[in-house]
Amino acid sequence: MQSPTSMHYLRSAGLLTWAAAIVLLACSGLVTAQELPQTGAEKADWSRHTGYEELVDYIFEVQGLTDNMLIRELTVTPEGRTVFLIMLGDPPTATPGTAWLSGKPTVLLVENVHGGELSGREGGLQLLRELALGELKPLLEKINVLYIPSINPDGANRQPRPTRGNSHGYDMNRDYVVMETAEISAVVGQVLTRWWPDVHVDAHNGGSAPYNLTYQVTLDPSADGELVALANGPMYEAVKAHMESQDLKFFWYSGPRQNRDTGEWAWGTTEPLVRKQHSYSGFQNMIALLFECPGPRGDLELQARSQREGQEGLLRFVAENGGLIRSTIMAARRRTIEGAVDQVYLGLEATDYPGTVKFFIRDPDREGEYTEVEGTRKTLYRPTGTRQRAWAYAFDGNLHDIANLLRRHAIEVEKLMEPVAITVQKYRVTSAEWADRPYQNHIMLSVEVEVFEEEEILEAGTFIVRSAQNGGILAAHLLDPDTQDSAVSWNFLDHMGIRAPSPPPDQTGTTAQGQQRTGAVPAMGGGRQRGGQRQGSVLPIYRIMTPIRIKAVILP
Repeated sequence: MQSPTSMHYLRSAGLLTWAAAIVLLACSGLVTAQELPQTGAEKADWSRHTGYEELVDYIFEVQGLTDNMLIRELTVTPEGRTVFLIMLGDPPTATPGTAWLSGKPTVLLVENVHGGELSGREGGLQLLRELALGELKPLLEKINVLYIPSINPDGANRQPRPTRGNSHGYDMNRDYVVMETAEISAVVGQVLTRWWPDVHVDAHNGGSAPYNLTYQVTLDPSADGELVALANGPMYEAVKAHMESQDLKFFWYSGPRQNRDTGEWAWGTTEPLVRKQHSYSGFQNMIALLFECPGPRGDLELQARSQREGQEGLLRFVAENGGLIRSTIMAARRRTIEGAVDQVYLGLEATDYPGTVKFFIRDPDREGEYTEVEGTRKTLYRPTGTRQRAWAYAFDGNLHDIANLLRRHAIEVEKLMEPVAITVQKYRVTSAEWADRPYQNHIMLSVEVEVFEEEEILEAGTFIVRSAQNGGILAAHLLDPDTQDSAVSWNFLDHMGIRAPSPPPDQTGTTAQGQQRTGAVPAMGGGRQRGGQRQGSVLPIYRIMTPIRIKAVILP
């Protein structure tokens, strides 16, 4: 059923009648290139962006001229705007099952996650027309395309100017772990973990001039190495060749950095957190790509063209290499299930790729000009700490919020049907530090832990999460407490009173900081006194290191 909001726009524009008229003209062979739907920006000769109402009118006008396009209402924003998922194919597939059975790779294009970054939205609307009605139609015989023209229409529609976040101020490209926005919840729950696209592109304004488009894959080494190699190698080179054939410059995201002490140059990037799209989808065994176009100020038409050509170059590569992409994706998922990645990476640091590369920087002596320099490419991330991957995790059966979080990521959670006595690894908190300012409406928690073994009876109702599943690497990152985006970091255990050890008291009964010692309130599973010093909390999440046989049921 159409929402009242979207139907209002359709009726107020007289769109249903207009679309029917276009279909009649198309069938009679009278539609010319000039009569094809135009975006709001095109109609305004690129003096402004396409408005939301114009976007809605446009996508339905395009649909009225093709048999290769379906439109689904994905969600409704807090301000009542419908977010649309467009499905393109020849024939189009309405369900994940039919897409999978088609044998064709599926590409997801998401535009405008940051409200003020509109070049992807403008270029994507043009690309939609070319796929449905123009010279790119033959690609739909070889690929399925899922397209979200604007995931953040509220932010894009803010006055007096668009905002990065949505109407509640959330940066939605930092919401892929906890999914507290309706928009990203829909992307994860209704698209990523239902359709399982092979490639997921997120379009932004950013990067570094004079490059018209910059490109980044998943940088976290937890992601499958062969998937990353495919995206970093032949896929990157194909998109680059297409961009250069259109006289557009293309390079890696994000930009140049200079060492003030040595004067040496390096090409750097931003931290690869799982809460971001291009890390998250990589953890879910997809080829995750970030397309960043300098802006949003400047030449809107050029920005739109840069995003359109970059996405076209990618679709051409996927269409020509569908078998390779599907087989690489499936092999990555098998490797995850088989435990090929046997370590959990607890922290990352940026290092240099071998050798040097040449890139452009702003010329300090000539305004608006650029000069080429040579430097390292500092976008290779390596772990700063590791921990052996567990066979499974067990956690308290009362922690329903954590169980539900995992299930929303399509991670299978089981519930024990009867008790089992086993040796587990436990985490004892050795330090706990809360952030000094809110982030996404959270006070993030950073903990350090020591791991120790202990006999434990896991009662009936205990939740079990096995690592041997497609989401196994993501599950480890969420359940090991000292990763950057763990459930502990996002405050899922704050209500249980996480504590670090107290400083040792001196002989007068005061702590090393001079505070009078009082009776300690026991923390979760810990908090016992040892020699007058309170131990850190023992967390109610355990690691099972060796396979066991259990009686358990998978939660629905």
